[in-house]
Amino acid sequence: MRKSTFYIALGFIVALLNVAESQAPPVAQVNEVVTQIRGYTLRDPYGWMKDTTRSSPSVLNYLYAENNYTADATRHLSYLMEELYIDMFGRYQKIDNTYPVQYKNYLYYSKKEEGKSYRKYYRKHISG
Repeated sequence: MRKSTFYIALGFIVALLNVAESQAPPVAQVNEVVTQIRGYTLRDPYGWMKDTTRSSPSVLNYLYAENNYTADATRHLSYLMEELYIDMFGRYQKIDNTYPVQYKNYLYYSKKEEGKSYRKYYRKHISG
């Protein structure tokens, strides 16, 4: 574990050095949005980015530019990301059952089955 942690930290240091040499990151426009709430004035210089419908072309273009910049800046770290993913996934329990807990006349417990990405929750009535 320590060896992989060292390589991951080294990779991030190299990434920081490479970012300085690569293209400049995208800079978001400053279009102040002013909101009045209970007599207070709130000024948000990046309020224009609030897009609940996820359809604003200016917001989507900026996010695509940020994603492309991040992908370019971290492209050389792909092998470290893969190693980290394999390391973390290897520690993940494929099957996991919780101990039943009694609350009033019921037992509550959950199960995580192999091959499933979600837990199943159960409630069992206690007879008697």
